[in-house]
Amino acid sequence: MPILVGGHSQAALRRAARFGAGWYGFALTPETTAPLLQRLDTALAASGRSGDDFEIIVTPNVADDDAIRAFRDLGVHRLVLHLGSQRPDKVAARLAELERAIAAAA
Repeated sequence: MPILVGGHSQAALRRAARFGAGWYGFALTPETTAPLLQRLDTALAASGRSGDDFEIIVTPNVADDDAIRAFRDLGVHRLVLHLGSQRPDKVAARLAELERAIAAAA
């Protein structure tokens, strides 16, 4: 079973590199993700691993088309998008917004 390790601290990144099949970052922008991924690459190398078999997953705090492209360019494999509400009308509006952003970023 793949284990994803979350967290932004150096200890969390070391745990992810040593034990994880991937890393999960929450509430990040591309700008805050980039240095974390550099630190993660260093931790992977110190553990004798590379990013080739390691998944990067992020829940962004912004998911417009520019951010989605930027995350893709950083090497993020998967985005877990926050809908912001559980009310059906709010979810429907957010899904339409995300659909447009994803189509524009493709």
